[in-house]
Amino acid sequence: MPKLYGIGVGPGDPELMTLKALKILERVEILFVPKSGVGLCIALDIVKKAINKDFRIVKLYFPMTKDKRKLEEHWDIASKAVEEALKDGSEGAFITLGDPLFYSTFSYLMPRILDLGIDIEVIPGVTSISSCSASHRITLVAGDEKLAVIPAAYGLENLEHIAEEFDTVVLIKVSRNYNKIVDKIKELGLEEKALFMSRCGGEGFRAERLEEKGERNVDYLSMIIIR
Repeated sequence: MPKLYGIGVGPGDPELMTLKALKILERVEILFVPKSGVGLCIALDIVKKAINKDFRIVKLYFPMTKDKRKLEEHWDIASKAVEEALKDGSEGAFITLGDPLFYSTFSYLMPRILDLGIDIEVIPGVTSISSCSASHRITLVAGDEKLAVIPAAYGLENLEHIAEEFDTVVLIKVSRNYNKIVDKIKELGLEEKALFMSRCGGEGFRAERLEEKGERNVDYLSMIIIR
């Protein structure tokens, strides 16, 4: 029976991959690599730094769009590509940054793969949020505190209410609306409590207080933690 592993390879540092992820990647021959149409696949770069091995690479294209019809079309195409690659009963691994079921494309692909009769095992990974908080010794939550994780690319209408209700707010996917996000944080008087972080756990990592950050062009892999 064909089998697909959904593997989280962590936020960027190959040493943050789990032992289980490494063992499976050393065994499988086929890697399914998500592509957005621009740039290199960071997840694949991480794997190549950790394992010296030639994989059979199957690239799966997922467009950066909010068009649900177009997204579903590409999810269906990708699932068929996985089925074709594993039709002889092979094992393969879909690699993703962070964790496969935490704001990952894999979560959309998984039910389609299961419907095709392919077995799936998910290998969790270290998220960028965990990596960022660890790098600056930030306690995300303790005791009875509450944590909110907000995909900022999809609107900030409720940020004021969220900041009042939660002890820590993590804004992810901030690059698309970064200027609006910063203006909103400053409007709420939260800039002194906000820490900007980029490429957590990988090359080019940087962190700075929001009120000290000058330029407004940010990397795609950026977030803001308000504590």
